[in-house]
Amino acid sequence: MFSHGEVRRRKDLAIMLERIPRPRKPKLKLEQYVVPGDVAAYILWEAALRGDIRERIVVDLGSGTGRLGIGALILGASHVICVDIDVDVLRQGLKALRTLSLGNSSIDFVCAAVPNVNILRCDTVIMNPPFGVHKRHADVIFLESAFKIAHRVYSLHKYNPESEKVLEERARQKGFDMERIGKVYFPIQQTYPHHYRRIHRVLTAIYRFAKT
Repeated sequence: MFSHGEVRRRKDLAIMLERIPRPRKPKLKLEQYVVPGDVAAYILWEAALRGDIRERIVVDLGSGTGRLGIGALILGASHVICVDIDVDVLRQGLKALRTLSLGNSSIDFVCAAVPNVNILRCDTVIMNPPFGVHKRHADVIFLESAFKIAHRVYSLHKYNPESEKVLEERARQKGFDMERIGKVYFPIQQTYPHHYRRIHRVLTAIYRFAKT
């Protein structure tokens, strides 16, 4: 099995994660925008350096084909649960997992709506939630579900100062401190009929939430 010690560069992790496919038939209502390999590697590497992945139970909420969840497994998570409401993308993720030669790794793919996973308990949630464009505040719904099941949460959100204040206030109300780890431009490929650009880059921020 790969571990953080064997994957010595973030770049190598990004290359591996790009091998995990995008959804064959992305659904607009679910805002299935795939986290790029380099962005996924950035989030995961930061979480690993802070001790929140290796030998931890990690949940990837709204996992899609599982780039973040499988990445956590590569970096030494003791157990990973990928949760998504779309069974088709979970099947794609399971198929991709078999091509990565991860040995007897411990990972589950669970088909469920994120608000219904409150019975789960884990050390860390790492997620790329919907941006909340199609369904307003969808990202906040994901975040509040994450707060119920973990003490550490890493999450990617569209960035603007006003939205950041809303996230920080929600976190404070739930007993979490928020830290912005960094900002990245998230490339959205021409996926849906209303997309007129081949690639549209959205400014996003990566946040770490820690239970106080």
